[in-house]
Amino acid sequence: MNTSPILRLVDVSKSFGSTVVLSGVSFDAPLGSVTAVLGPSGQGKTTLLRLVAGFERVDAGRIEIDGVEVGSPRTHVRPDRRGVGIVPQEGALFPHLDVAGNVGYGLPKGSRERIDEMIHLVGLSEMSSRRPSEISGGQQQRVALARALAPAPHLVLLDEPFSALDAGLRAGIRDEVIGILRAAGTTTLLVTHDQEEAMSIADHVVVLLGGVVAQQGAPTDIYDRPASVEVARFIGDANLLAARTDGNSITHVLGRQDCDMAAGPATVLIRPEQLGVSSDGVPGVVERRAYYGHDGTIGVRLENGEFVSVRVTVADLAPVGARVSVTMRGRATVFAG
Repeated sequence: MNTSPILRLVDVSKSFGSTVVLSGVSFDAPLGSVTAVLGPSGQGKTTLLRLVAGFERVDAGRIEIDGVEVGSPRTHVRPDRRGVGIVPQEGALFPHLDVAGNVGYGLPKGSRERIDEMIHLVGLSEMSSRRPSEISGGQQQRVALARALAPAPHLVLLDEPFSALDAGLRAGIRDEVIGILRAAGTTTLLVTHDQEEAMSIADHVVVLLGGVVAQQGAPTDIYDRPASVEVARFIGDANLLAARTDGNSITHVLGRQDCDMAAGPATVLIRPEQLGVSSDGVPGVVERRAYYGHDGTIGVRLENGEFVSVRVTVADLAPVGARVSVTMRGRATVFAG
């Protein structure tokens, strides 16, 4: 993959009155990549998307699209001149236009061939004459995607586009949409609060907490090596346990490992899949139990009072109230303090 950035943000900040929404946000979206901006609600994700689209003005820093500065305190390129396509949260189709009319909205006259090409790309050739009310929510989302792709934009922005879909449909439609974007070679910026969504489909994840980039990188890097306790809590299931270092090693209720951190209190992160049950582990009592079909989790109160989530096979899915012994595999991630 060509890693040249189609989108670049450098120290971008935005406030509304005295409220700072974004502060010093920097990241690149390489050509043809899917970049996810991930964070809880109210952390500045939609504001960031609106800045990239040109619907809001940048207070500080700069935004470049395809090497051209489009947003800064001194520059503001209009949204329709940025070469950006947008798929809003609920599609926002025109109810009085059919599928073809929605896809072609904003294109010059004589664009029927391009319209048909986009409708075919999203697999709706048999539905071009239907109105939005006559197709499913997932099909409406594909129409919105075709409309965004029709002008051949440099970049497509997805604003929580799957959140309005039923849970049973969400994963399938998401995979279809991302597959279409990848097939078209389109650079994509997705904002979402859904960790599974971001981690499963993105090449690059930007974790936005409190309007600041808390960490960015490949999904595996963020999950395996979170930069802070806050990121660890937000990304995936996290067991965060009290620990203590002596300058050479760190000790916690489930074990000990080498560590060159200065002596003092610390916190360790242990993922549920790093834990198991056996006859020679740390004793505890099962307080919670969850069955997922292929496996499950048990929540265990350990002998020192700390609580851990353990991912287990169905055979080891002990009932609430059972006594078990918890063991750990691999190394914990260590945080100071």
